[in-house]
Amino acid sequence: MKTFLPAKTGSVKFARIAIAALMTSALIPLHSAFAQTASETINVMPDHTTSTALERAISREAAQVLRQIANARTAIHLADFDAAKADLYTARDLLEDIQGNLPTTRVHDHIWSAKQHIDYDSIVDVRADLVPVMADLDAIRDSVSVDAARKHVKKADKKLQAGDKSGAREELKQADETLVYTEFDLPVSSSLEKVDAAIAALRANDPTQANAALAAAEDGVVYLSTSDTVPIGQARRSLWQASKDYTAKDYAATKADLADAGAWLHKAASHTDKTTRDETEKLAADVKAMDSKVGSASDKTGAELSALWARSKALSERGAERASASWDGAWTKSSAKAHLIDAKLHLSFARTAAFVSGKSGEIKQQLNQASADLDKAAKDAAVKSNQKLQKSIAASKADITRLKANIGDKSAAAKAHYDKVIADLHRAIRDL
Repeated sequence: MKTFLPAKTGSVKFARIAIAALMTSALIPLHSAFAQTASETINVMPDHTTSTALERAISREAAQVLRQIANARTAIHLADFDAAKADLYTARDLLEDIQGNLPTTRVHDHIWSAKQHIDYDSIVDVRADLVPVMADLDAIRDSVSVDAARKHVKKADKKLQAGDKSGAREELKQADETLVYTEFDLPVSSSLEKVDAAIAALRANDPTQANAALAAAEDGVVYLSTSDTVPIGQARRSLWQASKDYTAKDYAATKADLADAGAWLHKAASHTDKTTRDETEKLAADVKAMDSKVGSASDKTGAELSALWARSKALSERGAERASASWDGAWTKSSAKAHLIDAKLHLSFARTAAFVSGKSGEIKQQLNQASADLDKAAKDAAVKSNQKLQKSIAASKADITRLKANIGDKSAAAKAHYDKVIADLHRAIRDL
């Protein structure tokens, strides 16, 4: 099972950020931190976007990691294991620095701290620990979906007030697991695991195993180093900019953004598996059709632009998940992971249709496809006698059945239900 790796405590850059966050969040009243902020209206702008500056910084630092891994592999070839380990320690420091500056890391650390304090601090003190957690969630809501995490933190607070420390700890665990920044969390964690495996192999005087681990690590780091130039990622950024320019009523810029997105989608469609290729081609066609709708302010057009961005985001996440599974050799172990990834894609599409584009017919179609993908995953889990996965899949299928039974529900609770099922699928994908 894969777990989140805490940020390196010696990172000066991260420490400054964390201290500033604590100082700021200490000024927030507890009742204000737990205020309800969910919206039940259709958004014209996309819910979440990725910082281009962050992606470029990750790309640059990942390139440095690649150099260290290449140096280590050369040292292994020359049987200089001490030099190889030194290079890998540097690579690990760089990867930890990348991880430490992801939007989710600060929240993970604060949740971890709150869980530790439950064992020995007063309930009043632990409740105070939740204030910076909520402040952090608000700070990253532009790049990460945080509604499900907020819900669990609020439940943790209520259970603390009732004296239920065990229940509060479980809610914080659930909050922690719902926070995912798929396009970077998975590649960074996977690369760190492979570097650690290589270091362990060198300590055991097994250069062959170390080299194999580093070959797999390179795949993950290459993904990170090219993250700011991957076609589907570029298309996603262009579509977000299109929404932003449309909101600003700069229609000429919006049309230019759509043209850029279309060009990137054309490139993405020629280098992907069948599902991604088919979905990318559909998205490209819809992007092209959108050009004629841009010219005057319209909530409907704005929502459609936002929906295009959300679909590109889901496809980008799917790419990261499939890449991570490939590095881990998951395809040779089980086909269930591929089906779970596809189920999550279609569930994400259903969520977009339900809360952004408002297309009720598409909601049912996408939910049905997600359910069919889960059926395929369940068959593989049964063949492998993976009872834990079978139970997880059954729970997700039951959730989807409830979503289909209330397909017209646009409430904040329904939106949180979608987020929960998507988070559950992400955990199943990560842990398989």
